[in-house]
Parts: sequence; structure tokens; C-alpha cells
Amino acid sequence: MLVKRLFSASLLVMSLFAYVSYGEEQADPFLLEMSLEKLLNIKVSSASLTEKSQRFSPSTISYITAEDIAMTGARTLSDVLRLVPGIDVQERRNGRDMVWIRGIPSGRNTKIMLIVDGVPHREPVFGGWSPDEEVPLNNIDHIEVIRGPGSALYGGNAYSGLVSIFTRDEPPAKNQVSLTAGSFDSQRLKVDLGQKWQDSSWMFSGGLYQTDGHAMVRDRRGNSTDHNNEVFSYNAHVKVVADNIRAAVNINHYNTEYPLYSRRQTKPQDYEILSAYIEHQDSWEKSEWFNQAYLYQVDREMDRRRWDEQGTIFFQSSSALDTQLLGITSRFTYQWRQHEFLLGAVAESLQVDDYSEIINIDNYQPVREVQSILNKNGDSTPSADNYALFIQDDIALLEEQLALTLSLRFDDYQEFDAELSPRLGLVYAPDETWTFKGMWGDSFRPPSNLQQYEVRSDGNSPGNPNVGPEKITTKEVDISYRLSDEQNISARYFHNSLSDFIQSINTQPYMNIAGSTSVSGYELEYIANFPMKQFSISNLQLKANMTHVNSNEASVALNSGTVNAIFDAAWGSASFTYHYFGRRNASPTYHDRVTDEYFKQLDNKGAYSTFDMNILLRQVWDLPLDIEFTAFNLFNKRYYNPTYAPDSYYDVTREPRFLSIGVHFTF
Repeated sequence: MLVKRLFSASLLVMSLFAYVSYGEEQADPFLLEMSLEKLLNIKVSSASLTEKSQRFSPSTISYITAEDIAMTGARTLSDVLRLVPGIDVQERRNGRDMVWIRGIPSGRNTKIMLIVDGVPHREPVFGGWSPDEEVPLNNIDHIEVIRGPGSALYGGNAYSGLVSIFTRDEPPAKNQVSLTAGSFDSQRLKVDLGQKWQDSSWMFSGGLYQTDGHAMVRDRRGNSTDHNNEVFSYNAHVKVVADNIRAAVNINHYNTEYPLYSRRQTKPQDYEILSAYIEHQDSWEKSEWFNQAYLYQVDREMDRRRWDEQGTIFFQSSSALDTQLLGITSRFTYQWRQHEFLLGAVAESLQVDDYSEIINIDNYQPVREVQSILNKNGDSTPSADNYALFIQDDIALLEEQLALTLSLRFDDYQEFDAELSPRLGLVYAPDETWTFKGMWGDSFRPPSNLQQYEVRSDGNSPGNPNVGPEKITTKEVDISYRLSDEQNISARYFHNSLSDFIQSINTQPYMNIAGSTSVSGYELEYIANFPMKQFSISNLQLKANMTHVNSNEASVALNSGTVNAIFDAAWGSASFTYHYFGRRNASPTYHDRVTDEYFKQLDNKGAYSTFDMNILLRQVWDLPLDIEFTAFNLFNKRYYNPTYAPDSYYDVTREPRFLSIGVHFTF
């Protein structure tokens, strides 16, 4: 009842704003006027590395536009991914959210590949990426999210899914500067600039963000703490497009405090990330040739300190990480009759320039003790090369009502045997109403340097050079039905067979666990785009989804769902989002490492719901000024996520209510 009243009140407030602030001459093009037909047939490229309509793509893929991001008020990639069916974003701590797809845990996001304009964000030592401060949103054109295996085209790490971000190729229609202030003393500045001349254009986007963050309730052992989720970050993105050449440089810096320690100890973490690429593409009548060279570099420093009750430091350690991923890729496509052939090659070099953790003060005494380092046959800065070839045939049959996709990739690694990743996709659309998809594929996840070569002075979970890749085989069925010109519903079933898990048991060396397990489930998704003439609203976009997984994995929620409604009008837009997560699984080691007996017995795995809202008012008082009101977790629900996978430490308290107001100035 409260949600319904709030919803009605919000619509009334929006209509009053529209009446007071706008005239008929402000009727800008509506961002949600795209018909459902066009929405379902929008062109995507991640599923096959060639342009296809989303309807005929050989994968389960979600398409998220820049307008979707803006209208929901998303602050980070984590906020965006929470809207996608089958995705569970675990708020572990600032700068280190975990993204799980279809009930498959991924502690450092090593089982999901993130690529930005084709550049893989894959750091060699830990093997993962971060979905929050690492990825700015204001330069994004759209995001394609694949749920299911991607190794047939993308190699290792595209194990359970792929997040592919495409930045803008065109300058913004108007330059924009945005200022936002919110809860926890949060401030954000964003700048978007660009210019076009003849066949060329340049774009610049940047951001500055600072927040004290919400306070932690308990540390990871259940003890009292005084830490907050503090963040300071800045980023810059420069892109140049000239005819058939694109080049871009992205710089991102963020500093976070590790909030899971108890009182009188700190561990600030400072990340500097550089990514860059240059690409060239030639097109002819029936063929296309694409080439790209790229760099992804991560530099991280940490400084851990502990004080006694008198304020004297009795322990201090420093940690350094400096890694690079260098790569080149080339692919050629050719159309012949009903076939579209793709042939591609990739060469990558993963380099570690520094990884070490040094204890400088221990028990009040100056020391120099190596706590953690890599050791590959005496080499503390190991490098590795990977070479790959992939081939694909897209076949259109039955007057293009039937599409068959056959893909195969061969990866040659230095550290372990070569991997072969096949994929088959079949799409049948007998008419404009029904679409049937069947998909099968194998994927793998290579071990990280940490799992192969780390040596610790405490002997805790050392690396194992003999550890091999994790494997997964996925089967999917997808049925989609057009209920009307405005509504579409989809039902999907998936079954994942997982084997060769990489795991450290009781702090022993990492190893591949014998045997296999399976995770299956289904997704239901409803999408509608209704024209409206009430409260000065022109369009309503409604998306609802629910996911059920059959899994015994710790901390996995067996049921989850999201409902998002976006109202669009000439005067602005409003977004309302409801999230539901069912009870999470508990493992036999749940809270084993919690030292406070009271909190050790608590059960934080229960189901919960949250509600988000974003209202955007355009050209207020006839000025080139937009005003935005945002609320996340509006009803201040307290809920928890695991600190790590599985769940032996005390659960993390997720973000309480967050309110903000933003001003966007265009010129």
C-alpha cells in the first residue's frame, strides 16, 4: 500500500512540475518512442562479432541504452547490471562488487569477461575487474550483456557470461556539465564534450567523485568497527573517430578504504588504470576486415597499518601491483550466398611488473619481511603469452526464418594444455510472433597468477603451477512470444555442467576439484512499450523479470526478480525499480571465522526487497538545465551480502537509503 501511494504521489508531483515549468514548445523527441518491434530487432554484435538483430542473435543477450542508464539514475555499472535477468550483484565492499550470473559465484569477477570497446579488462594476477568505480558511465552508448558461455569467440574468462560496453562514436548533441550531491557527503562532477567536423569527430568525458560512504555495522569477524565505504575517484576518456579509424585512451584512478577491518587498523587501496586502443576497419560489398591493438594496465598500492590503544603503530605492511595486458586482434568476415563466414586471430601478452606484499613494522620493530610474492621457477614477475584462432559460420535458411551459428575457438596457452571452445546456436522465427532459440557451448576459465604462483610467508593458500582451467558446458532454450504490438514475453531454461573447480581447501594449495556439479534454472522476462496520454506522459517502458536457479552453492539466492517502469515525457522522465532477492544458501562454514559469539549465531541470509526511484526534469524554467532526484533503497531496508565466497566471514551490510540531487547544464 505504501509503495502504491508513493507511486501515485510521485506521478502527481511530476505532473505539477510539468504544468508549472513547461510549455508546448518544449516537446523534445521522446527517448522511449522506439517501437517494441524496433526494440526487439535492435542490432547487436557481441553474440557473433557481426551485426545481427537481437531477435536472431545466437545468445541470451540484454541490450541497455545510454537513455536507460540515465533514466534509472544508475551511478555505477553495478547499478546497471542489477536490472538484467539472472544477474546478482553482491555488494562486497567499495570498489570490489561481485557479479554472479545464473547462480555461478565469481569472487573477483574472474568468470565473467568485461570488455570496453573490445578491450578486455582482465588483470593477470587476480584475473578480475570491478563493476563500480573502475567503469565510468557517462561515455557509454550502449551495453550488451550475454548470459551464457562466450569462450567460442572471446576465450578464457567468458565463462558464465560477457559484459560488453560500447562507448559513443558520435559527440553528444549538446555539451554537458553535471553536478550531484547526495547522502554520506557524496559529490560527483561529470563532463561530456565533443565536436564533429567532416567525417571526423572527437569526444571527451570525465568525472570526479568523492564520498564518505555508508558506515559498516560490523567488521568481517563480527566485531565493532568505525570504518566507512569511502571512495575518491577521477576518470577521463578521450576518443577520436576519423573515417575508418578509431582510437581512445581511458584513465581511471580510485582510492578506497578497506572497510572490513575492526577499529584501529586501516588499509587504503589506490588504483590507477589505463586502457587504450587503436583500431581500423575496412568494408566492401560482401566483406569486412577489422584490426585492433589494445592495452590494459593496472597499478595498485596498499598500505595497511595497526595501532594500539595508545595510538602507537605496531604493524605496517605495503603492497604493490603493476600489471599489463597487451593484445592485437584481427578478424575478417565474408558473405557468400546464405553464409556469413568469420575468421579471426588474437595474440595477447600478460605481464607482471610487480606483485609483492612487504611487512615493514611488526610487533613495534622495523623489519623487512616478504609476506606475499609470485614465484614462477624463481621469477617473481612472470609473463605469459596466449594465441588464439577462431572461426564461425552464420547460415540463414528457410528464407531467413532459420539461423544456424557454428563457432569454434582454439586457445594456445603457455602454462597448460590448449583449449578448444565450440558453440552452436539455432534460431527459428516462423512469423513475427514466435521466436525459438536453442544454444549449446563449452567455455573455460584459466587460473590466475595468484592461483598458480603465489607464495606466502604464512603458508596460507599458496599457488599451484599444476592447476588447470575450470570448465563449463551450457545448454539453453529460449522461447519468445509477441503478446501484442506493445508487449513481449520470453521464457528461458538453462543447464550448466561445471567441472575442474579451482579451490583451496583449509588453506592448502589451490587445486582442481575432481567431479562436477550442475546449476540449472529458468528466466521469465516481460517487456512492454506503451504510448500514454496521462499526466503529460508520452511513453511507458515496462520491464519485469524473474529468475530461479537450482543450486547448493553458498550465498546463491534461488529466486530473484526486478520490475522497472520508466515514464517519458517532454518535461522529463521518471523511473521506479523494485528488486527482490530470495533467501540465500548457507554453507557448512557459515560464519566460521566470526569471533563474536552473538553475531556468529545470526542468520543474515533472509529474503529482502528494495525500491529505487529517479525523477529527471528537463529544461527547468526554460533554461538549458536539467534537475535530477534519485533515491536508492528508498525504504532503508537493511540487508546483507557475503564478505567473500563462500561465507565464512561475517556478512556485509549493504548500502542503506541513498538520496541525491543533480543539476545538468547543457551548452
